[in-house]
Amino acid sequence: VTARWQPPGWPHLLGTDQLGRDILSLIMAGSRTTILVAVGAGLVATAIGIALGALGALTARWMRETVAVLVDLLIAFPVLIIAMLISTVRGPSLWVVVWAVGIGFGVNVARVTRPELRRVQQSDFVVAGRASGLNPVQNLVQHLLPNIAPVFIVQLSWAMATAVLAEAGLSYLGFGASVVDPSWGIL
Repeated sequence: VTARWQPPGWPHLLGTDQLGRDILSLIMAGSRTTILVAVGAGLVATAIGIALGALGALTARWMRETVAVLVDLLIAFPVLIIAMLISTVRGPSLWVVVWAVGIGFGVNVARVTRPELRRVQQSDFVVAGRASGLNPVQNLVQHLLPNIAPVFIVQLSWAMATAVLAEAGLSYLGFGASVVDPSWGIL
């Protein structure tokens, strides 16, 4: 009978855990799960941030004010608490973490996107695009979004980094990935 726990050595460079599993293999397999959560939450956050930011910047005044109140209301709730509540109802799942963290940080992206879109909207090339007959969606895609892309890149990297921490914390507490799926939080 071999011992389940083994110290670092040649067959297992980082050793084994209590169940005899190789720790290096678990870290490598867990990185796949963590990267999936980071990219998924980043994409969800970006999509929600663009949609809410565009609604809050490019529509009628009553819609802008409604979106601003909605964003302020959603920012008041901590993302991890919302993810824990959803995970309690739906069961621990990576997709719950992806959507909860993505929605939570999408609101933060919208909060930054809205004033940037309002600033760029007053530029001459945007006014010229509108005068040339571009509809608002074409104007958004061709002129506005490329000019605020640096803001999105920063917000996306921030959301992805925070999603990694959120997934690790939620998995450690038992609200994230199931025990079968290796992730850095479970490790």
